[in-house]
Amino acid sequence: MLKSRHHAPRLTKRLGVALTSASLSVVLLAGCGSDGSSSNGGGAGVLRIGDASSKIDSLNPFVGHNGFATATFRVIYPYLLQYDQSQNIVGDFAKTTAVADGGKTLTFTTHDGAKWSDGKPLTAADAAWTINTFVRLKDGAAATFAPYVTNIVKASAPTPTTLTVEYSTPTATAQDGLASLPILPEHIWEPMAAGRGEQLASFANASPVSAGPFKLTQYTENQFANFATYKGYYGPAPKLKGFGFQFFTSNDAMLSALRSHELDVAYEVPPTAVSQLKDDKSLTVNNVAGLDTDVLGFNSSSFQDEHSELKDLRVRQAIDLAIDKKSLIDVVADGSGMTTGTMVPPALKQWNNPAVAATPFDLASANALLDSMGFARGADGIRTVNGRPMSYKLLFPSVATGAPRVVTEVVKQLAAIGIKVDARSSDFPTFLQAIYGPENHYRNWDMMITDYAFGYDPSGYLFSWTCSQLGGNNLAAYCDRDYDELFARQSTQTGAERVKTVQQAQLRFAHEKPVIPLYVANAISVARSIGNLPEMTSSPLVVVNYMSKTWIEQATIG
Repeated sequence: MLKSRHHAPRLTKRLGVALTSASLSVVLLAGCGSDGSSSNGGGAGVLRIGDASSKIDSLNPFVGHNGFATATFRVIYPYLLQYDQSQNIVGDFAKTTAVADGGKTLTFTTHDGAKWSDGKPLTAADAAWTINTFVRLKDGAAATFAPYVTNIVKASAPTPTTLTVEYSTPTATAQDGLASLPILPEHIWEPMAAGRGEQLASFANASPVSAGPFKLTQYTENQFANFATYKGYYGPAPKLKGFGFQFFTSNDAMLSALRSHELDVAYEVPPTAVSQLKDDKSLTVNNVAGLDTDVLGFNSSSFQDEHSELKDLRVRQAIDLAIDKKSLIDVVADGSGMTTGTMVPPALKQWNNPAVAATPFDLASANALLDSMGFARGADGIRTVNGRPMSYKLLFPSVATGAPRVVTEVVKQLAAIGIKVDARSSDFPTFLQAIYGPENHYRNWDMMITDYAFGYDPSGYLFSWTCSQLGGNNLAAYCDRDYDELFARQSTQTGAERVKTVQQAQLRFAHEKPVIPLYVANAISVARSIGNLPEMTSSPLVVVNYMSKTWIEQATIG
């Protein structure tokens, strides 16, 4: 996800944005609209959140994948389930959950009398239609939802408040998957989902018909989104009257707006700015263990054969040895991060395999390993393989965490073992196009650096590197049947048995090294001391928690 779509296996895309601080007051003073709204200009009960690293990439759930998009879906749409502040799965639109048939059948009682924002009834039938649509189109238009509907046979709604979901086999990730599916209004989306769903991706969804605690009232692409409370919400009434997302072109502009009281929360604050803010008594800095992981990946595609030596495990081992991860954290993240050897971040203590530590920096061993393979250095210091220099094209999105400094450091460190790297930056959509290439053959690049973050269940961190995700979340084109088997096995297990298999999968992946974790960035946000924002200190997702409505339902301000 690589923080390039969303939690679980949708990568969390972080795209550039365009807004200056000069236009801030105009945007945030825009009215939220009716339905119990107030102006989003710092008035009582209105929370203003800013970010300079990300934006809403789409209001269409079949297209939008990043953290702000999925956080928007979370607050405007019903979900059957969600996570609470202790990372436990609890009800959302579902009031009760019953498990039967050895875990193959889940039955939910949903809220009665709920309505969509256009006045149409919201019932269990909407949930059944949504789930069945995701299942039917999981290999096409709804592919990004495929991980969440694993093993689902069908969903049905025998009554307006009863939903039954049947699975082909007991599935450990069943409730996490259902907690990740927005429930969409059938009467709006059904015409576009007909056939193979070709029309789904082109729907702008500019004025979403919704039923969450908040309703989108204003939106300008790449700039801002305003929300007001929705009085027809089936759940607990939020304490806020409204909130807004504001997107900046620079961190300086965002922090300036925070200091001048034009923002309440600055999200994804760069580590280098923390020392500047600590002495301001009106601000609270939250610097907690995060989920966002920077990675170096290798092109494992069978169609990319120009530098086949990168498919040799010994070369990847040498590269891993040559990268000083602790130095990266100091230089790139001002010490705000942690090293890891696994794709499941340490913040997920239940699932992270502590035995898979980051490879210690050992330049001498890295050089010795390449020497032993006969890759001698030329006059320019660059090693050669069969007469060709070990010179590689590395792709990275400009918005990756720590970019471009993390890329500059990796390039410099690999030069010390005789490897030349041609690093090429682009925006995220261009990066993805270059990674996949024509027909998803992953041609014409050798290495990539990006970042990812998912949710609280390990399935996303594991699923993204399975063979089924080639051309999807699998940016390294890695395909290993043994790894796939471990992923499939854990998806049907529970308890200690599942933990053991998840940890085995981490070991397998770390041994193969198709992707090397560079570091896990801390989650840093800064808030003015103006209310209660419980998620800021209790969750690695901080605010803008795309796994839960509780962050916005419980927030207070003023």
